Amino acid sequence: MFIIITRPVPLQIQALNRLLYRVPPTHHQAINSIRQDSERILAGYKGELRVDHFVQETHFKLPYFYFPNVELQISKFRFVQIDSLIITPSYICIFEVKNMRGVLRFHENPYQLVQIVDGEKRIYECPQSQIIRAVSSLKYWLQNNKYEIPIYYKIVMPNTNTFIKKRPKKVQLLFNKEISIFLEQLNSLPHKLNAEEFRLLCNQLKSQIKPYNPFPLCQKYNLQPENLMRGMICTCGASIEYSSRRSQCCSNCKAPKQVILEQTLLDWFQLFKPTITNKECRGFLQIEDKFTISRLFKKMNLNPIGKTKSRVYHYDYNQPLFKK
Repeated sequence: MFIIITRPVPLQIQALNRLLYRVPPTHHQAINSIRQDSERILAGYKGELRVDHFVQETHFKLPYFYFPNVELQISKFRFVQIDSLIITPSYICIFEVKNMRGVLRFHENPYQLVQIVDGEKRIYECPQSQIIRAVSSLKYWLQNNKYEIPIYYKIVMPNTNTFIKKRPKKVQLLFNKEISIFLEQLNSLPHKLNAEEFRLLCNQLKSQIKPYNPFPLCQKYNLQPENLMRGMICTCGASIEYSSRRSQCCSNCKAPKQVILEQTLLDWFQLFKPTITNKECRGFLQIEDKFTISRLFKKMNLNPIGKTKSRVYHYDYNQPLFKK
């Protein structure tokens, strides 16, 4: 059994760009933070894709299951995020991926990662503490579920424009082309699980995966929804005034009204909050007719709670917003 789950494009990238359309140009600090986060997430995604490539080029001689970018629920209150998780009958391997350029220093006590790039100093949460926590959590889960299998773990640096001035002391580093060499060495380890135990472990872990939900975004950047731009904004960034005409489209890119409307409503839930009322939706879309909004809500995967006048609609981020 050789199973690889494709790594999806992070939802935050598009949502952050949508947020930039709605932030007033006077909010310089928030705009800079949003742009930096968007660049960081995109760079991380590209680095993770490189790691996926080198995992897939490995000559595996035993079954394996590859989970990219997972968030596991270990217990009621503990969740851990893992960039790359490999399950085999002989071992489990965890990779923490850091696609960063420039000069890097890994510090302990407290754990910090310091980056110097283009003369600018930036401080991040150290991947050592992240991966140590993930390994400890996964060991706890395995013990509780009666599995005995070793866990190996590395920090992977996929960017060739990286100079490590101070290496981490507790977790070893790997560069891209070392991934397949490292995994092929592990593949010589004796089996700890038979075929049925391996299948059961993979299915159990898969059931513990929870989709990562970074939304809504405004809270992170200390932005108040009432200070952001309202109304329909096309996927190209152009503002559109709502019309009842079915043939309405963006004057800039000719996108149809329905596409613009669906994207704008997704903006609400990704940027503002997971609930909405008819009044809030009218104010956000700049539409006065409450019956138009009611008809719109019927086309959406929303959970209504409360009576008509005080009804609140909840959105489950794991579902598509609009019904097919």
